[in-house]
Amino acid sequence: MDESNQINATKTMARVTKFTFTVILFLLLNVSQAGLEFNRQNINLKGEIFDLEIADTPLHQRQGLMFRTSIGEQQGMLFVYGNEGRRGIWMKNTLIPLAVFWLDASSRIVYKQILQPCMTPRCPVYQPVTPAQFVLELHPNQFDNFNVGDSLPGLLLFRLR
Repeated sequence: MDESNQINATKTMARVTKFTFTVILFLLLNVSQAGLEFNRQNINLKGEIFDLEIADTPLHQRQGLMFRTSIGEQQGMLFVYGNEGRRGIWMKNTLIPLAVFWLDASSRIVYKQILQPCMTPRCPVYQPVTPAQFVLELHPNQFDNFNVGDSLPGLLLFRLR
């Protein structure tokens, strides 16, 4: 093998090694995030008990319901923030549609929307104009059971101090 071919082979091997390392790192990060543990609470929402996972840290909020293949009709996730703000949600790597409700500091629903899964590199961010302190994600069949203006006082237990 002449010197030119050796240099090309070395460069190709370096690219393959770098690519392989990147893929392994990506897979390890996704596997570790997919296995992230959430605190769970049974919460009364309008007379029905819901099993909610609580996302009250940035790590839990980034993970959300990514990579889940299903959600029960009485299950969901509650995102808790320290104050009201414009809370954006995206559906990147979320495999299931969700009914999403944004609530203010008094736990009143200020906006709601059904969001669809997104598996593309660029996913839209859904962000209502009205500030919210909580974001509640539920099974899409729950969408019509909760309306803008409804108060969900059971969520006030999770207000961050």
